[in-house]
Amino acid sequence: MAKSENEIKIKIDDDLSKSIDDSPESVKTTQLICSLNKEYFATYDEKEIVIWKQNKNSILSFDNEKTKVHDEKVDSIAINSIMINSYEIYKANISDENLLILIFREKKDFEKDSPPVIYDVDNKRVLMNNKYKNCLDVQGEFLEDRNHVNYVTIVENDYKKRLKVHSYSIEKSNYIKLQHSYVTLDNSGYFYLHPEGKLYYGREGIMQQWNIKDGIGTFEYEYYFHCPRSFQVRINKDRSLLAFRDDKFDKKSFSIFSRKFDIVFSQHLEFEIEDFGFCKIEEFKNLDFLIIKVTKDKKNIYYLINPYLKDSLPYEVKTIEHDEQQLLINENLISIVDDKVQIENLLTEEIKHLLLEHIYKSTPTFFLLYINDGIPFINKFKEEKERKKEWEIKIENKTLTLMPPKTIHAGKSIIWEIELVNYNQLKLIAKKSQKIDCEPNYEIIEEDLSYKLEYSAYSFILPNDDLVIVMSASDNNEINFTAVNIYTINTKDEIETLYASFCNEKEIQNFTKFDKVSKDYFVSHLSSLHDPNMIGTITYNAIKRMVLFYLDNISSFILYSSEILHAAIETGTIEIIDAIIDGCIKYYNGNSEISENICILAIVTKSLSYLQDSYPYYVNKFLTYTVLVRAPHNFDIVEINSSHLFGYTLDCHLYKLNILLRGYLLFNDCMDYVNHKYKTYKSDKSDYSRYPKKTTYILYVPLPKFVSYISKESNMTQIEESEENIDAKNDELKKLKTESEFIKMQTTDLYSDWNGEALINFKWQKFGKYYYFGIWILYAIFLLAFTLAATQPNAFISLSNQKILFIISIVLGFIQLLMFEIRLFLRYKWRYLTDPWNYFDLSAYIFPIATSLIWIKNGSIPIWTSAISILFLDFKFLLFFRGIEYFGVYFAIILNVAKKVFSFLLILFFVIFAYAHAFFALLQPLKKFDPSIPDFDQNDPNSPWNLASTYNSISPDGNTVSKNPSLIQLPNANTNLYEFFGTSLLAVYKLMTGDTGSLAPWVFLDNPTLIVLWISFSFCTVIYLLNLFIGLLSNEIQNSNDKSWFLIQRAELIAEIEICCLISQQKKWRSCFYYVQFDKLQMKINEIDSKYKDSPYKPIIHSKLLNLVGKEDDKNEESDQLKSTLETIKTILLKNKDQEINIFKIKNMEMVEYKKKVQN
Repeated sequence: MAKSENEIKIKIDDDLSKSIDDSPESVKTTQLICSLNKEYFATYDEKEIVIWKQNKNSILSFDNEKTKVHDEKVDSIAINSIMINSYEIYKANISDENLLILIFREKKDFEKDSPPVIYDVDNKRVLMNNKYKNCLDVQGEFLEDRNHVNYVTIVENDYKKRLKVHSYSIEKSNYIKLQHSYVTLDNSGYFYLHPEGKLYYGREGIMQQWNIKDGIGTFEYEYYFHCPRSFQVRINKDRSLLAFRDDKFDKKSFSIFSRKFDIVFSQHLEFEIEDFGFCKIEEFKNLDFLIIKVTKDKKNIYYLINPYLKDSLPYEVKTIEHDEQQLLINENLISIVDDKVQIENLLTEEIKHLLLEHIYKSTPTFFLLYINDGIPFINKFKEEKERKKEWEIKIENKTLTLMPPKTIHAGKSIIWEIELVNYNQLKLIAKKSQKIDCEPNYEIIEEDLSYKLEYSAYSFILPNDDLVIVMSASDNNEINFTAVNIYTINTKDEIETLYASFCNEKEIQNFTKFDKVSKDYFVSHLSSLHDPNMIGTITYNAIKRMVLFYLDNISSFILYSSEILHAAIETGTIEIIDAIIDGCIKYYNGNSEISENICILAIVTKSLSYLQDSYPYYVNKFLTYTVLVRAPHNFDIVEINSSHLFGYTLDCHLYKLNILLRGYLLFNDCMDYVNHKYKTYKSDKSDYSRYPKKTTYILYVPLPKFVSYISKESNMTQIEESEENIDAKNDELKKLKTESEFIKMQTTDLYSDWNGEALINFKWQKFGKYYYFGIWILYAIFLLAFTLAATQPNAFISLSNQKILFIISIVLGFIQLLMFEIRLFLRYKWRYLTDPWNYFDLSAYIFPIATSLIWIKNGSIPIWTSAISILFLDFKFLLFFRGIEYFGVYFAIILNVAKKVFSFLLILFFVIFAYAHAFFALLQPLKKFDPSIPDFDQNDPNSPWNLASTYNSISPDGNTVSKNPSLIQLPNANTNLYEFFGTSLLAVYKLMTGDTGSLAPWVFLDNPTLIVLWISFSFCTVIYLLNLFIGLLSNEIQNSNDKSWFLIQRAELIAEIEICCLISQQKKWRSCFYYVQFDKLQMKINEIDSKYKDSPYKPIIHSKLLNLVGKEDDKNEESDQLKSTLETIKTILLKNKDQEINIFKIKNMEMVEYKKKVQN
């Protein structure tokens, strides 16, 4: 039988997770269970287990609305025949092979042990009976069948709250073999085991999903969900939705996570949910309903709930008499009636028909567009005569005439009217039919109807009272276009355009040619807003209002805001970007008590790097809003000896259990015992603590999905949702990007406050420093090997050892070159090539490798190559200190200032280049200099022979100097540095440093031009530009003396480590919390209050944080003022007499004026 999500067994009223504080109750009532493929059914209580088998003579069809009865009872088993009387059963499961998993507990001491028993019903024998000592909880599940092998998984939560997972295979001979074992090293979590082989494990605020069937324990998803002590999980068929429910403490609430949107939808009902599951109605492509069971007045009532719409009311499907032996599996109800198994499909054809009517009447059109994947669903309503009305606009005497003059659609709550005004404007009027005296709303929907075209149209009203207008424009019977517009009424009772699209076709069969409401749809509309001819028109305002309408409530915001944001960034519509950021903050801040509400911020954070590249102002705005966000779970002030801004995560890691890990766990337990004894001893001796605890509070880095990597399964799910062709899937797989937003975005705005610093601290402490120092040690060995081999080692290193050192240099150099530089280049080619520091890193590897290869080939190396190699090696070694904060802040200043003044250095270089060119033209010799042939040509004063130093003789009496020199210092290439342009640049650079030796051979009185060049160069460069350069350096040093620059520097190092070193298992740290010291938190809140006192972009600060520092929430103050004002108004209105009108003038929540007048 085929497997599907409809066939997953889940028990009713069974506590699937217990905490140490919850004493388990024995099974007092009869419980009903069934196997995965409905082969076997069983009921159990504290005394016996009764088993039924599917009747093979009839076909079990869960799609058939008729009730199926299966009465083949196969066995009855007494509990005391399996386990001794001191134990009681409190959990059970059955497989399609008629095997049982029975979880027992000690009746008197439930913490003592929890033996799971696997029992073969057919052969009446126990296959496994393990006792897990001192376990807090044990679960067992038969997993979905693979290759005709039955798999069973036992999960135990031991006394240290470590989760241990044991997966067994049961062959046809009922031989049990242990396949895999896993263990978590993180404590204090709660878990749920799903029959699909998914393990859900979570702690406060975070839940993670692991695949325990693959033999690896692959991490798959993380959910921002307040994990209760005892919870249940349901998955829909295509695995796009997961429903979570607290099955012990809060049965009135549930949360549904959408993998498509990465958002959690939470709802709170007025009644307790006994059981729940997903069901699908074929009519809707993108909608799965949640079916729930509620018990009221000894009756079981089954409701359908739309998980996406928070305000939608549950739809009652069926009410039946209360029967304890009932099991809900999706839309199928399994029960025991008259000692027989009965299976009933709750969604009969009649119920489906009524449900469809209810959905189309009560569901907003924006959601119908989503679940129907476009507008083709309206086709079913256009042919209904009572809904559809045809009309046209004709040209008569060069004027436009509407035929008929007025078209009226009367819905249940809205009356729509269409008429022509001002000769060429189409006017739409809407009026609430219940409000007889209210003023109608109207909207000009077409402002410039052409006199050269004829318009034929029809309109019809949808069941939810929204209006559809289909209009075609023709010229000489040739269709120019056909447009479809859908109009609705917003919360302010104003007409809004909900959908607008057109195509160049006349015949519209089923509306499939029109655009879906997707990113491309919004791009096309937002692009039109930038047309100069559109600005200020009615169409311009209608399009802008239409897009903003999708952001107006939280349901439509979640469904469409991500695509609207990408469209707004692509088209440069900053007003929409601003609205989306404000919407995220509004919907989060409106209910920040719900932990999963933090997910809504992911709409922005998933595109933060894209937004930073185009509009960094809005990134700064978003980061300002979220500068202080309390942890999305109820943490209070704690006493702990951690440093300020110490980051940590609640993520759990599932490791495959092996001999090494078992040894580590044993050693860890021993160390814990010793540590506990030591602390007890120290506490008895003295109350003094070497590391005193500090008062801290826990905050959250509000960047969901920013540091996470896209998992392979997540990518596959997205491809399967968007592509149906297998080849297309393969093409998409090749293009998958697995880097996080953290890698793509490095900006001071992110690291200038606590969130960014805490994020970097967490990554550095968690894995960054270990990889960094390991890489540093590897490089140090590489440098030492090459330096010893290349720096004249003959005195203390033999040739054979020298060769070994060069080989080591080559090997280590290639390893680092391939591990880092080549991988970075292949991943980010353009970004790598445009970063000048990468060329420095390449030189530090390539020069030593090349030098080593030359030595191995020739037995010797040019001295200059070893000198250059050592220079690059030493400088790169020095740069490793930039990862350490003590040195790194200065490296950050050096590197950042160098980037900032680089343009000035270019200007200075061109000035030097210009003067070097001028000096070269003025002072170059006429003939090529030959040091072996003296040439004292008087016509070439710049010849080195004429510039060389000469020595004249002096007469013996010392009074006469000979006119002709008797000695001459032989000139060389440095005598006239201006002979060549290259040496001219060097000579001018020496002039800039104050060395005028290059001009000494010339007589200045004989060279006035030389004097002008020298003086102007000295003033422009030495006096002006260099002093200006010093001033600029000073300013840039002040600007760069900020810790955020060091954090960016460290973030870049961590990003390279994540790209080049981290394995997939280590890319799972996704959410980050951090401790803040209480005194510094107080100072921070006071600083924010002062800095943003009059700013419209004031950061979100939770009321609990404000209460910590004795501040009142502004919203509470406004609320109190508003309540007082409303009480005053209420008192006045109660005293109101007939024929009186009361006029109130309110300013800043306070009533400032009140007038009363008598009606005429």
